[in-house]
Amino acid sequence: MGLLFRAYGETLPKLRPIRTWRSGTSLRGGAPDPANVNRFYTWGEALQQWDNGRPRRIASASHGFDEGGCALDLDGDGRTGVVLVRRPSEGALGDLLFYRAPSFNPETIDTNVELHDCLAATLAGRQGFLLIHRHAQVRFYWRTAGADGKWSVEEIYSIYTASRQSGLALADVDGDKRTDIYAGNYWVRSPESAELPWHIFAIHLHNETDDAASFSYAAWPDLLVGVQRGRSATPVRLFRRPSNPRELWPETSLGSVRLDDPRAALAWGSWAVLGHRAGFLFADPRGGNHDTYPAPPVLALWTAAGRLYVLSERQVAIWSPASTRHPRGASPLALGRIDRKPRNLLILPPGAAGAMGSASPRLRSRGIPSLQR
Repeated sequence: MGLLFRAYGETLPKLRPIRTWRSGTSLRGGAPDPANVNRFYTWGEALQQWDNGRPRRIASASHGFDEGGCALDLDGDGRTGVVLVRRPSEGALGDLLFYRAPSFNPETIDTNVELHDCLAATLAGRQGFLLIHRHAQVRFYWRTAGADGKWSVEEIYSIYTASRQSGLALADVDGDKRTDIYAGNYWVRSPESAELPWHIFAIHLHNETDDAASFSYAAWPDLLVGVQRGRSATPVRLFRRPSNPRELWPETSLGSVRLDDPRAALAWGSWAVLGHRAGFLFADPRGGNHDTYPAPPVLALWTAAGRLYVLSERQVAIWSPASTRHPRGASPLALGRIDRKPRNLLILPPGAAGAMGSASPRLRSRGIPSLQR
């Protein structure tokens, strides 16, 4: 059983590298298998399935795949599928595809899609995934049950700013027991019923340039830790939820920390992990403590079995807390809750389980349009 650390003293747990697995192809993204804790997927030049560190090529694309993607076990039957966009020979818009075990034959979900953010989600009892299409439109895709199930889409919200919107996360922001969405500058409030629209509220106003709203987030219901993607010497921004979450959220920074070319962020229990050009930052955003760990430029992060997976262009490295014992004099460590089923580990800080509930409104099935901008 993997352990999740939460320190109430001043000491961060130290991480140690466990192993590093090399890839024979260039990587752009990766995700854990929700049905098998010893398996994960990577993509870039090709889609690979890794079992206990051994990669197997399961799909290829002449021009590779977009950086965004996610792995889903839609029916809970252990047949994981991977959502990717196959890049076109020209332009930025490709085919949104679903590669599902065991054959991994591609199934077309949509066309004319650009994928930078993909997040597995269950909304109103429907299992699917969220994406921000062309940095402007938050969409939720799901497939109806059965062998002949069809893909449908809910257009959650279109965002009209001059800046490209990036950064997806889920939380019950306003405490109404429904799952809300973080997306770029905003959080999107889940409605009370299917007949009502989703509502959007600004968290911050970083949209002064075309890339200012392109964030990666480590997210909790009351705190958002963000880094602006691809920038040099960019601060780690902390947005704390005010008493009225519909107002702008007060912003501070994580001391004098500056990161070059950050690409990935992850909430691991109560900690934030931020990947950048020189490695990754491991931080306690509430206490302000942080450690840096050198690594090749980090492109993606995820956790499984209480360990941290760090993906770079040619490798996947696994890190783990160095010890399950807290230092002498430090306050005891609290353990998060871990789902014992053989699926993704659900790692939460104490009291945060309610933030992961499903949104209550039922989403309406619609045809799948292509957003032309």
